[in-house]
Amino acid sequence: MKGEKLISIFTSLTKEEIRKAEKFIKTSSGENSNVYLLFKFMRKNISDLENNILGEECFSLFEAEKSKANSKIRLLIFQLVNQLESFLVKQYLEDNVIERDLILLKEYQKRKIKKPFNSKWNKINTKGAEHLERNPKYYYNRFQLEAERYAFAHLGNRFQEFNLKEINENLNIYVISEYMRWAIVNVSLQGIKKQDYSLPILEPILKLLEKDKGYLKNPAVNLYFYGFQAYKNADETSYFNEFKKMLFKNGRFMSQEELFDFYVLAFNLCIYNVNRGNLEYLEEFLKLVNEGIKNKALLIDDSIPYGTYRNIVYAGLKLKRFSWAEEFIYKYKDNLNSEYKEQIFNLNMARFSYEKKDYEKAIFYLQDAETEDKLNNLAGRLILLKIYYETKAEKALDSFLHTFRMYLIRRKELTYHKKRYLKIIRFTEKLMKVNPYDKAAVQKLKDKIETEENFPEKDWLLDQTQKLLTQPV
Repeated sequence: MKGEKLISIFTSLTKEEIRKAEKFIKTSSGENSNVYLLFKFMRKNISDLENNILGEECFSLFEAEKSKANSKIRLLIFQLVNQLESFLVKQYLEDNVIERDLILLKEYQKRKIKKPFNSKWNKINTKGAEHLERNPKYYYNRFQLEAERYAFAHLGNRFQEFNLKEINENLNIYVISEYMRWAIVNVSLQGIKKQDYSLPILEPILKLLEKDKGYLKNPAVNLYFYGFQAYKNADETSYFNEFKKMLFKNGRFMSQEELFDFYVLAFNLCIYNVNRGNLEYLEEFLKLVNEGIKNKALLIDDSIPYGTYRNIVYAGLKLKRFSWAEEFIYKYKDNLNSEYKEQIFNLNMARFSYEKKDYEKAIFYLQDAETEDKLNNLAGRLILLKIYYETKAEKALDSFLHTFRMYLIRRKELTYHKKRYLKIIRFTEKLMKVNPYDKAAVQKLKDKIETEENFPEKDWLLDQTQKLLTQPV
């Protein structure tokens, strides 16, 4: 007897939500109901159930023989799923008061109850004005509020203009900012999926914003507009600088989740340019990090994604801010939102130890740094590659490069990254084979590395060739 859906919903609840859900089910179904008994059973035994299946253990809840109990539990599972879904809706409305009030306002408008409608409308309007956030969701809610006001007033006079100006203003800002938000998502995915997504009204919106600068005074519009332009034109510093300026100025008007996404977008733009050899973006990266730490933009529910954690450490080490980087690694270790918290910490300590030329300690940390994340594992392999080369462990390096190449070839999901990492394997092999006393051959290899684009550790390879060039004959 399976209950995957029920278990997946139940296990997604926090401890506080489980407590609230129990109270909700107890009230709606009754303390002695079988639905409530099943919920209590799950609360007590969910960690002991195997393979996400509700089975024999449930029969102890009922006195009926096994054949009847089986079908009865199937029904109860269905009923408990419905109860939990109702609870989730209730929780959402409690956490999103304005949306709950708008639903109630719609009901008052539909039932033509004037006094409660006006009272609720004024209350929502006052709350909205006091609210700091001015993101797309805010303007969508304002649009709905004005639309309900229009619909109620329109019942008495079909030809009066009413509040169409307010409706249009809020609708325009919502549509423009929300469309630009999804334009950023589309453009970012095009680079990964190699697929062209249709955005038929993007050009008209961009032309409108170029023509009517008034819209760009709005925090939601200017952040998403400059964010899009910075991503679309990642090689141009002017759009990045304007985006960063707007982020520091208007980020406070966004929700915590949106602010975090904007910082990640800015981080990615910095990393993109650093990978292309524009190392001045490392300083920009750290400016963003320090600002993000100051306004708590880097943490969502007190946690930090490991990709952001990794990139911040990388930037600190590249700039030789060793004390700063080490402090960050330790300070935010417990905020990592990953089951591989210890492994991610170890990987970053391995990178830190490598940069400090403590190769033995770096290898020690790499022994327990493997995760399900392919990029993390690739980063660990690059550290090992550099250590083998720099310690002149030629046999180990030769064997490692062969294994690394086979690993990349077998991983079909690494389409984009595969080409990039195969380049460093190829150039490292050439570096091992080149005659260090043949300066012309070394210079030729360096020139090839210099002209090759978009692959990791390009600067490291150039440093190694430069060392060979300056090495006495």
